[in-house]
Amino acid sequence: MNKPLFENVYHCCAHKTASQWFKSVLSDVDVTRRTGLKPIGFSEIIRGPVRMDGPIPYAVFDEPIPKGTIATTLYIGYHAYVTIPKPRHYRAFFVMRDPRDIVVSWYFSARYSHQPSGILATYRQVLSRLPIEKGLMFAIDTLLETGEFALIRSWGRWGPADPSVRILRYEDLACDLAGFVRELLGMLEVYDEEVANAVAKRHSFARYAKGRKQGSEDIMSHYRKGVAGDWKQYFTPAVEAYFRSATGDLLEVSGYA
Repeated sequence: MNKPLFENVYHCCAHKTASQWFKSVLSDVDVTRRTGLKPIGFSEIIRGPVRMDGPIPYAVFDEPIPKGTIATTLYIGYHAYVTIPKPRHYRAFFVMRDPRDIVVSWYFSARYSHQPSGILATYRQVLSRLPIEKGLMFAIDTLLETGEFALIRSWGRWGPADPSVRILRYEDLACDLAGFVRELLGMLEVYDEEVANAVAKRHSFARYAKGRKQGSEDIMSHYRKGVAGDWKQYFTPAVEAYFRSATGDLLEVSGYA
């Protein structure tokens, strides 16, 4: 294992932004070998140095995340990220995605593909009784209530002005996975063309979707479709109006107007 270039890497995101794909890539043996860092997931982090003040986006970090780690899938808002005590040398990025696509992705995973345990079981019972238009409105209400839209808003408003943070976009990943992997490894300063190609191949959509091509939909799969702009197929004028009423200028703030 190499001597780490950075003491920590922070992968911040909202839900439904390919967070598990990022976790897998950041845990890839070639990535960990070259960064010299150990991946640590959010479920482990919230048992340690984080204090939950309401929904996850508003977490407060009283202690640093352990050094020598890649903290991956940090489902936190920008102001929660700021509270993390950080070492001198680190990298941080946030994965942005069109909030309308997040609504659609959340709907299908809650309605069909995720294991129905805890509150998700209740969501599934509700969604099973609703037509898709009303189901998408329920998804909008839920994401508003859980703070997901507030999380996205905070990063859209404050993230671009923070020189320590890179804003990456899900749409770039969906459009060109190999190019996105090259960009990601370059950001971590461990870019090597052969390694990037191998990592991209190991973590292609087809590998995760068991051979299914990107764009081919399977509503029962966690990797349902793997495309950007899917909201255009499902957002009726009524759903779009409802979304706008609930989220205000979120599309403008997040860069999707």
